[in-house]
Amino acid sequence: MATFSRSKLSCPRLVDRPALLTHLKHAVSGNPIYELGYGYDAVGNRVYKEDLVNSTRSEFYDYDHQNRLRRFRRGTLNANKDDFTEVAHP
Repeated sequence: MATFSRSKLSCPRLVDRPALLTHLKHAVSGNPIYELGYGYDAVGNRVYKEDLVNSTRSEFYDYDHQNRLRRFRRGTLNANKDDFTEVAHP
């Protein structure tokens, strides 16, 4: 964990491949400014970004068979983090 003038940036958990971040938290005086959780598929594509401070701003990504981004959606992720319980509308 690194500390920058009363701010903390922590990356406590990584998946089995060290380059893939699974959790990021930024806090000032102990209060989270943002906290994000990430999930990946078997080939390393990010499939979700969970906003743990504002759940309605979580994101879900869908890829085609050539690992190209097909669809991006924002909303509140379900418990399995494979779909939404509520989709955000722009």
